[in-house]
Amino acid sequence: MSTEKKRKKYAFSDETIEKLDWLVKEHQKRSKKRIYPCDTLSELINNEYVIRKSFGNS
Repeated sequence: MSTEKKRKKYAFSDETIEKLDWLVKEHQKRSKKRIYPCDTLSELINNEYVIRKSFGNS
């Protein structure tokens, strides 16, 4: 059974992947449930979105 979710693929450099792994580990430390990289990326994107919308940066 296939999913209806949009699944986009992005390429990251090795350095960026290492940083993402570190961020996921830090995110896991403050969470009681299993954290996946998509959870960490979603949090980062949402935080950036709120900041840019609040301060009017485009």
